[in-house]
Amino acid sequence: MEADWVNLQNSTVTILVPEDTTDEQLQLVTQKFASAYIIINKSQVQKGSCQLSENPMPDIDGIVGEYGI
Repeated sequence: MEADWVNLQNSTVTILVPEDTTDEQLQLVTQKFASAYIIINKSQVQKGSCQLSENPMPDIDGIVGEYGI
């Protein structure tokens, strides 16, 4: 079975891990994401936090509608 790869422009992906993540844990997480082709650069995994909007679910109908599907 041959896998088809889609270019997801991975250079724009940033993965946040908890601020108390140790350097060793950060390295392991980075390796896992890189080996799964989710990231292409170790700087894409960063310690930090984010806050979800009040409604974190995307408007699927709106997104699909933009593509005329």
